Amino acid sequence: MSDIRPMAESQRYSQQAMATLRLKALHVSPAEIGIQIPENKNCFGVLVEWPMGDLIATILALADGTASLYTNSTFGIVGGFDHAHARNAAKDLIQSTEDILNDTNSTTDFAYPKIDQVKFFLLTKSGVRSAVVNFETVENSSAKPNFIDVFAKAQNLLAELRKITDSKVEASKESPKREWSGASGYTNCLLTAMSEGAIKTVQFSKSDQVPSLSILTEASPSLKDWIDEQSFDYKAIAASEVIATIKNLAVLSRLPFLKRSGFIKTVHVEEDGSKMPRIFDIELGSFARSVRVSLAEDSDPRIVKLLEELKEAESKK
Repeated sequence: MSDIRPMAESQRYSQQAMATLRLKALHVSPAEIGIQIPENKNCFGVLVEWPMGDLIATILALADGTASLYTNSTFGIVGGFDHAHARNAAKDLIQSTEDILNDTNSTTDFAYPKIDQVKFFLLTKSGVRSAVVNFETVENSSAKPNFIDVFAKAQNLLAELRKITDSKVEASKESPKREWSGASGYTNCLLTAMSEGAIKTVQFSKSDQVPSLSILTEASPSLKDWIDEQSFDYKAIAASEVIATIKNLAVLSRLPFLKRSGFIKTVHVEEDGSKMPRIFDIELGSFARSVRVSLAEDSDPRIVKLLEELKEAESKK
């Protein structure tokens, strides 16, 4: 599952991209990311979530040193694995999770914490386990010591990830409007443009040059302006890498030597803050030689069902 550790950089993501990466992390298995868990250990990953101003911060750490920051907004720091201090802090955090294992419960409820909570999601051999602790008790050190220790190490990892951001400040000042680059950036902008309704279907193969998003969004001037600010070098972006990124984000049928179909589910956030589910139907050619991505219509029964579930979830908050 390479999409939860694609690069070492701080960027501004779409909210649906952040939510997708978080959910993929919560559903990943150790085999998918090539992690072997020692017999005397149970945890191979952890997500620690807490309120940070108006945002919810999610710190992800994996046993191999992968480290990322997700938020429920548009900012994230992905791929701390490439930085030694962040990698070591991630491993230190993972070690501490074994001490809270017995205070967690098996769960399939992956909702964000409330504004007065800290949530701990442990990725274990037997599935995801979680615990919820009052934020104030963690801050004032009146919670159980082991939870205080895990939270402190999550904050330490966050500090290391922020250093990655600080080291890129000068570069970001030089091109303040450019937010995305490479195959992963291209994929995010493609899905964002499709979520906005500017593109309904796109199809290409490994031997093709990736389609120009600037041309595909010509009918939407404001979106095209944003795409143009990214200054994509379409000739330099490998179509095979974009196909691989889409494949990793999607839920696909098996048998890689045959044509496969699947989908990507996201939530599109409108300018007024309202949320609309999106489903991208994926058709992958044999051996991932080609891909076709289509945006499902709002009237699609799957979208209707997801919208009902989303409204129900919002009403319970």
